[in-house]
Amino acid sequence: MKKIRLIFAVLVMLALGMTAPSCSNHASKSSSNRASQSNSNHALRSSRLLEESNRLFAEALNEKDLDKQIELFSRVIRLESAVAFRTDIPAERQLFTGTATRTMTTTEAIDFGTAYAGARPRTDIPPGRVDIDIARADFSGTHISRTYNPESNIIRAYAGRGLAFLQTGMFDNAIMDFSRVIESDLTNVEAFGNRGVAFGGIGEFDNAIADFNKAIELSPKTDAAYFSIYINRGIALREKGDFDNAIMDFNTVIESDPTNTEAYYNRAFTYRAMFIAEEDPAKKAEYLRRAEADAVKWQELRGKE
Repeated sequence: MKKIRLIFAVLVMLALGMTAPSCSNHASKSSSNRASQSNSNHALRSSRLLEESNRLFAEALNEKDLDKQIELFSRVIRLESAVAFRTDIPAERQLFTGTATRTMTTTEAIDFGTAYAGARPRTDIPPGRVDIDIARADFSGTHISRTYNPESNIIRAYAGRGLAFLQTGMFDNAIMDFSRVIESDLTNVEAFGNRGVAFGGIGEFDNAIADFNKAIELSPKTDAAYFSIYINRGIALREKGDFDNAIMDFNTVIESDPTNTEAYYNRAFTYRAMFIAEEDPAKKAEYLRRAEADAVKWQELRGKE
């Protein structure tokens, strides 16, 4: 009761322009000292967390097992989020309990549901794959990714984990991770290209093509990955039934690299799809001839590898 009265009295004095008693000044100094000590402790804790983050990141890069790699990258993200958000602060916890009034994006809502399974559980993550702490850290990451240096551990961890998700067929998770990388760096060719592959994996070919378009726009024309993006866009176009533009993409690769086996293989597959879809006998025969010619070329080049 005394504490309540003291606080009330101080507030009244301040409102009236009066000077608080000297005991309040002592309390202020004491409070300042405590705050300074708290900041010092936090700096030390943050330093230790970042050291551990660096160690785990290096371990993740050398890990061959994809499930283990996902776990390690997730731990890096959790540590980096803890440093950035100082998760010991009640105001930050409030964000996760649903008391925040800001409207969440779809990605944030999904991660929020993962962290608080009672509110809205994810159904696309196998049991045990992602724990509540990691999901909560991911939710933090959604808010901070735009302010992070693209070369920071957390952004590189999202990129690495996204690739591991992609390789294990967890396309929705890969899309979320690559999206965080892109939010941090709108010129990241690899993130756009890999997210395009993930979109293709779930049949969202329009989104895939949009990402491949952006990756082609950003990619250096002499980069080997540049032609891989054309092949991936050609595949997405073929899956949409846009055979002519798909053929154009494969032609672009073959004109620049006549030994590219992937381009010949996919062009042959596209001509075969055109053969099946075509009703005109003359055109069907031509598409079949081209498919067979590309298949022969593909086998010839494969034999030289």
